[in-house]
Amino acid sequence: MIRNRIYKKFLLIIVITGSLIIASFYFFNRLEIKESFDEYEGMWSITIFILIRITLTGGMTLIVFRQWFKQDKLHHSDISFLFGLFFLGLVFGKCLDLVYKLTYFTTSKENLLILLKFRYILIILTMIPLIFIGNDIVFLRFSQNYEKFSNDNYRNRLNISLAIIIVSIESLIVILAPDLMTISLILMCIHIPSLIWITYTFYYAYRNRLLLQIKPLLISVVFFLDLVLYTLSIITNPFRRKALGFSPIYTILAEGIDLIIIVIIFLGYYLESDNKPNN
Repeated sequence: MIRNRIYKKFLLIIVITGSLIIASFYFFNRLEIKESFDEYEGMWSITIFILIRITLTGGMTLIVFRQWFKQDKLHHSDISFLFGLFFLGLVFGKCLDLVYKLTYFTTSKENLLILLKFRYILIILTMIPLIFIGNDIVFLRFSQNYEKFSNDNYRNRLNISLAIIIVSIESLIVILAPDLMTISLILMCIHIPSLIWITYTFYYAYRNRLLLQIKPLLISVVFFLDLVLYTLSIITNPFRRKALGFSPIYTILAEGIDLIIIVIIFLGYYLESDNKPNN
């Protein structure tokens, strides 16, 4: 019961802190946002669709954490907790992304760079819970040859240390980015390896009959699809900008595809696996 209250307070602090940071971006960019609505047709449609996406993802987040708090014992390495943090990061990330879309044409490059730095650091933090799960899968494989990896406390300490190192290094690189072009390249160099690692480790879990409480193959496949779509978006971006320019329909379509991916990831977590443990 005590640990339950501690985790609830921890999550409340995260939600309040994240909400205040996001609210400050909306407040300081309120004039630019108003100008965007006045000058660019389609902004209301984009905003409404993204708000729907935020609401749906928020509902998934509540469901995951609700399941987790029903457990008799709570631990920070629980899959439900880590997936809950992942979905919570998606909610905050999309709130910041909406600010970016609403100010892209009306604010300075300096302001956009600051916003993107916060956005990309949040992307790093959002991916860490699933990377944490993937690392633990690999560590379990090591336990066949190295006895110390059989110890849950050792694996957790090592995993937390790796997570802190990854977040610190990648966040520092993002913070030091001097311009929009550089920070876009940095995100590509950070995001693609993360997607590859998550895809591989969840597929490895499926092949080795691990994480039987979820559907690792479905999660692996959808992250591979996300990797392909992200890579294609990078390759086609220069041509797409010349051909379409600002296209509300394209933006809504891209957001819709992302939402479908998120829903499938949620189903991969939520649906009870058909696999049965070996006797």
